[in-house]
This record gives sequence, C-alpha cells and structure tokens, in this order.
Amino acid sequence: MISKLIPSAELAKEQILALLQSAWKVSEAAFSEQDALIWADDYHFPGNISDRDTFALKSVGYDLSALVRQRQYIMRHDRLSLSRIDSLGFENKDTLLLRELVVGMEVVVDSTFVPNGKPPPMRPKYLRLAPAVNKILFDLHKDGHVLIVPTDVAKAIPGIHYSSTHWAPKAGKPQGRQLGDPSNGSLKNGERYVIQH
Repeated sequence: MISKLIPSAELAKEQILALLQSAWKVSEAAFSEQDALIWADDYHFPGNISDRDTFALKSVGYDLSALVRQRQYIMRHDRLSLSRIDSLGFENKDTLLLRELVVGMEVVVDSTFVPNGKPPPMRPKYLRLAPAVNKILFDLHKDGHVLIVPTDVAKAIPGIHYSSTHWAPKAGKPQGRQLGDPSNGSLKNGERYVIQH
C-alpha cells in the first residue's frame, strides 16, 4: 500500500484507541462470519489470477510506484484528481475535502516502524474467512484496484511491507468489509495492495 506514514506520537494515543474501539464495536455488530461464508459460497481464485500483475510488475523492473502511476494514468478519466476538482469551477468545504483525498491515505505507525520485508503468518481469522475475503479482492482486482502476485514476485519489490489481510462485518453487506473497500470511499489515490497468493 502506498501511503503517507505519520508517527503515532503526533496524535493522542487515547483518541486513536477510542476511535478504533468504537469502529470495531460498530462493525462487529452487523454480520457474523457464517453470513460471510454463506455469501462467498466456497469461492476460490481462478488459476491464472496472478499472471496479469506478475507480468506488469516485471515489465517495470518490480518498481511498484511506477506500476501504480501507470495504472493511475490509464484510469485518469474515472479517478479523482486535482484537475477534475479544478474543472468544477468553484471551491467550498466539500471540494477542499476532495483535495485532501487526492493526496492519499495516512497510516498511523510508530516512529520506530521498519518494513518487515517478508510475509507474516496468515491470521486465523483470514484462514476461516478466506473465501469471503478472496471474493471481494477478486472484484477489486478486476477493476485494477488490487495487485495479486505470487509471494516470490512480491518479495522482489524493494522496501515492501506486508500487512495482514483483514475482514470485518459491515452493516447491510453480508460479505463484510475489508481494508480498502472503495464503496465507502476508503480507497484513496495512490493506494494499492500487493496480496499474497
């Protein structure tokens, strides 16, 4: 994920904790894991799902930033950008918020953060919910919002950091909510994921 990193020391720890606890309570109240698994119907990725992204990464020398810029250029007519905001011809509090979205997503990290460089063990929750998570990721992949590559290809990307894939219930959607769900506006400009496959 290409994101702006800000040290957690810049934010009040109590505020961050309260926000995360509140968000967790709301999201966990809606649907169960069983609902998500019924919706996923034992979904499995197609056999050749990683071919497109593997070829694309190799063609730019495993430079993830270059590939993201290339994808963004191709999708420029359908994506949020400063030029599209300027073309509206006015400015108010909403357009100012849109300008902030163009910059990308801030990820709060400790000041000692170092990219881990290798995939962490898969989380038990992901292992239980893999069909639901993978079905959502496949939809994002089809639209070019997610890269799916084999682990050995991902390891060739310089400075890569691996984060666990998440799933949480979402009100009104039995398939749940994963990180980067674009339906709620959380997939910002510049944000991409490399998912283990």
